[in-house]
Formats: sequence, structure tokens, C-alpha cells
Amino acid sequence: MMNIRFRQALCLLVVLSFILVGCSSTPEVTPNVLAKYNDSLDALLPDMPASWIYNGTAEYNQVMSLVEVIETSGQKIYRVYGEVEDTTGGDVQADFTFEKTYTVSGDRIEQTRSGRMLLDSEYDKLTLIKLPLEIGTTWNEKVLDTAGKSVRIDAVIEDIDTSSEATIYKVRYTQSGSDYYELRHIEEGSGIVHFEKVMFYDGDTIDLQYDLFSLNKEETLIAKNSQNELDDSAKRPDPFGDATLIVLDTIPEPDLGEVASDSVKEELAQVIHSFNKAWTLFANDKNMDVLNLVTETGDTYDIIQRFPAGTMTLSFELIDVGETRVDGDRANLYVHEIIKKETEEKTEMLEYFWLYELRKVEGQWLVHSYINQ
Repeated sequence: MMNIRFRQALCLLVVLSFILVGCSSTPEVTPNVLAKYNDSLDALLPDMPASWIYNGTAEYNQVMSLVEVIETSGQKIYRVYGEVEDTTGGDVQADFTFEKTYTVSGDRIEQTRSGRMLLDSEYDKLTLIKLPLEIGTTWNEKVLDTAGKSVRIDAVIEDIDTSSEATIYKVRYTQSGSDYYELRHIEEGSGIVHFEKVMFYDGDTIDLQYDLFSLNKEETLIAKNSQNELDDSAKRPDPFGDATLIVLDTIPEPDLGEVASDSVKEELAQVIHSFNKAWTLFANDKNMDVLNLVTETGDTYDIIQRFPAGTMTLSFELIDVGETRVDGDRANLYVHEIIKKETEEKTEMLEYFWLYELRKVEGQWLVHSYINQ
């Protein structure tokens, strides 16, 4: 579509893969008073105060702090707030804050997490580790992926490193019927010191990871109420995009391939209209038929998986397809759209100039990605 230097592309690709790390709600903790948590599991996590700094793939950086520990007769719950560093140069407007909980209960530690830009699990809730703390300990569970689909996870403590003062447990999690995996190194007294997962993009696999850079056990770097004290530029944005009014004399021309014939342009315009109709049904009523109109490898597919459908009402006031170019099985279209968005708080008219990329898959044109010009 347009040339982007590899580092910039990888940074943006990693960011898009987080969106979030889904639009999850704040984790809920349901106390379980049936069984006393095990002290050997509790020893894997630090006491307050504690703040972690992690560095990872494509200049990924995050800081998080333990802000509260709640102890009941059957559980010990660690609440963590954090923030991901924006390394995109402002190309992505998003809320970079997140929240996690680690719940020590019975024979396991469970993690829940929320946050759109967080490099972390594909699952909002997951068992991190389970007794006995021995090589070969296995377990499986049903979890929900980012699409809300129930999947089976098989986990194993595959190695234990006792070469340093603090023991490190290496745990691998694999999704049944998929090549997707996650890997964590959990160190006594520190928690997670290494995280790794695989991402699939355009037929390739990319390993995303981060490692613990430092653990500060003397101060809290992220305050408990930090999410409420962010300035306006850092708060969660309008989930549909930038509502800034853009006025152009003419819609610019995409530079891909040859100008499409009238018949091809009409065919591709119909794809855009069908996609936007399906998008409104999805955004308004959570109708997932829109997935039939997009590629599985493009950014649009990931956006749909994480979009907060059902929280607004959208309707299209204008869809004007401009210059259209085609190069084999790829096409670029500039499209002027005006969208009416209604929420409980207000009604807005949003205007966009999108550059759509379409790809032909098995003879059918599908939406691959789109960006606001």
C-alpha cells in the first residue's frame, strides 16, 4: 500500500496486535473460601511495594506496579496497574494503561488482565502455574480467546532453573488445534521475568516477547488511581477512530497499480458498501457476519476481534468511493465516509477519508486494511 521502514512497520504491527490485547473489561475477582492458598505459590510473587519494568520486541516497554494485596481465607489477590510506552510517535491514539490481577487460590495462580495495548496473553483469564512445582506438571483448561470463542489450553512446567539464588519455572501454554503458544518464566519473589508468544501475519510467524529489566521493591511507580489522572490526550479515545473533520479539495490518488475500469470500480465499490453495512450490524448488534468480508491476515480482522461492539449505534450518512487502482489481486480505494455515531452520552457526525486495501482471496474481493488519511 505504501512503503514503511521495517522497524516502523514492526512497531505498528506489534501495536495493532495488542488492540489490545483486546477491549477487555476490568477483571472481576470472585472470592473462593473453600481452600487455603499454598504458601509455595504465594512465594512466587513479590510483596508490596513492587514495580516492574519490562523491555521487549520492537522497542516495547511497559512499567507496572503492585498497588493492592487482598487476602481472604481462601485467596490472596494481587492487583497491578501499569502503562505501556507509546513508541509509535503518535501514529496510534489509544489508552496505553492496563490492569492485571494475580490470584493465588488453592493449587494455582490465575491471571486476569485488561488493556488494549498490553503485550500479553490472548486470553483474558488464564492459569499461570499449578502445583506441584515440578518438571512435567501438566494441566488443561477451557478459556475464551479474543473473539470470545472457547478454546482448550494445554500447559506444562517444562523446565526449572535452579542455577541462581531464585528458582525460575518455565511454563509453556499451547492452544489445542493451533500453532499458537505462550511461554512464561516465573521467578520466585519476582513473578514473570520473561514472556513470549507467537503472532501470525501474512503467512509468517513473528515471535513477540519481553523480559524483566528491573524490579523495584522500594517504591510504587504507577499509582493505584493513575488511570483516572491521565491527561486528556492519554485517555481512552473514541473507539471508532479520530473524529477530526478533514477538508480536502479532492480525494488524493492511491499509487498502487493501474486505474480501475468503471466496471471493476463498481464491483469494488459494492464490496465497500457491503462491508460497511455488515460493519454497522456488527457494531450495533454484535453480528459477526462481517468476518466473511475481510481477510483473516489483515488489520481489519484484528480490529473486529477487539472492537467494543454493542456500546454504540452507527449509521452511514455518506459513502463516496474515489480513485480506485488495481494491481493483480490487490486494490486500493480512497473512500470518503460520514458516519453518525450515537451513544448514551452524545450524538456525533464523524468524517473520514479512508485508504482501503482490498485483496482477492479465492476469487472474492475482501477488505484487508484501512487507514485514515
